[in-house]
Amino acid sequence: MFILPMLNFFPGSSGTELVDIAGVEGGSVSLPCPCFPPTPSTLVSLVMWFHNSAQDPFFSFDSRGPGADGRHWVSHQYSERVALNLILQENTFILHLFNLSLNDQGAFRCRVDFDTAPTQNVHINLSIIVPPSTPVLLDGWGAIIGSTFGPFKEGDTASLSCEVRGGKVVNKEQAMLLLV
Repeated sequence: MFILPMLNFFPGSSGTELVDIAGVEGGSVSLPCPCFPPTPSTLVSLVMWFHNSAQDPFFSFDSRGPGADGRHWVSHQYSERVALNLILQENTFILHLFNLSLNDQGAFRCRVDFDTAPTQNVHINLSIIVPPSTPVLLDGWGAIIGSTFGPFKEGDTASLSCEVRGGKVVNKEQAMLLLV
């Protein structure tokens, strides 16, 4: 579906980064977690994702221990809705979240632990856009118009309106992007 990222982080920096992302209900988003190890030999040992103020992660990637290639763990709530990718050239973990709902809206935090360096965090604000209902054409009395409108005689006045219900957008700019 639609993914409307508005990235506000600065590659090459460290510490806490901020990312604002909007997704469409029922669609999917990719939540980026750039990590910047201080040296090329510094290894990522643990990546954890948290939602809102939860103390426990809903997703983790653990590469601690001898010979560990990385173990994934996903909470039951997200088990069928997430996937993780690593883009090595950009030092970025991407968590893909599918089948978005309004319950997904809120703050996400990606925590990256290194073997010999301080922890880094990325904070993501996810906004969910709910599309409006399908437009309905109405005549001058408010009756729904089917596939035809009329007939009319020359000089008659016709009144026609369009109605949509529901929907929720984050801001006008994002609403305009949905119309493109």
